[in-house]
Amino acid sequence: MSQNYALIWKAVDLAGSQKKLAAILAVPPSNVNRWVTLKTPIPIKHAISIEKWSDGAINAAALLNTDGESLMSASEKQAMLNAKLIDDLIKKAKVNDVAINVYVGLDEKAYTEVVQ
Repeated sequence: MSQNYALIWKAVDLAGSQKKLAAILAVPPSNVNRWVTLKTPIPIKHAISIEKWSDGAINAAALLNTDGESLMSASEKQAMLNAKLIDDLIKKAKVNDVAINVYVGLDEKAYTEVVQ
């Protein structure tokens, strides 16, 4: 897997420094340094965190130079689906001015209920 060098540096630039990006991701600065020097690949979870932190300005799949889907385990795919579902429901709740409860079941799927 080959990382996208330009996007790694874009993340550093957006954060302000390697140290600040490390703090945002809660990793040691040496990890970020190894990513920008291409000594070690960015873990998928951190690529996804960078995408979320950058509000999509840095795409995780593009950062990893992959389609993203092939790298995720079934539980990671479900977690991403849950996160998208929750985000969509929160947006709908704000528009419709209703409250919702969201929970993740034992089967790792997200469930919701509308609170009237």
